[in-house]
Amino acid sequence: MNEKLFQKLLLELVKESKKHFKSELKGILLFGSTVKYLKKVTDIDLLICIDPLPEKRRKRFEIFDPVEKKLRLRLERFQKDGGFLHFSPILRTEKEILQFSPLYLDMVDCSKILYDSKGLLRGVLKKTKEWIKKSGAYRVKKGLLWYWVLKPDAHFDQKFKMGWSD
Repeated sequence: MNEKLFQKLLLELVKESKKHFKSELKGILLFGSTVKYLKKVTDIDLLICIDPLPEKRRKRFEIFDPVEKKLRLRLERFQKDGGFLHFSPILRTEKEILQFSPLYLDMVDCSKILYDSKGLLRGVLKKTKEWIKKSGAYRVKKGLLWYWVLKPDAHFDQKFKMGWSD
């Protein structure tokens, strides 16, 4: 796959998102496998902070549609190369971003901030990294899969709080 084309796609994504959402766009974070390597067939995992957002999940996806349509030609260039890319956005408000999510664990080591108007995403990654270090949590690879050991010294019946809170 063409890495240069992919970087142009990401720049265009930020540009079109800013144009469409204006000041409501707070941040865009790329995460998942495309941060480290580009496969021929893959999704583009994005955490996007927009405030406000509709409550209903379907409505949230619909508000991203105009941006995705603007980028359709760029996505089609990858198809000419024998690839297939598509966006997999997770849309959250500022308040929702500031609530810990287990997704953040993997984002600490495998993400790229594309846009962060107020440092919100940078702050979330920093707090998550600090929690991982403080808690002693770590990732384990088993075959092709990864999993987290969140509390290495925990007993099977012990309860503990995962993550941080604001």
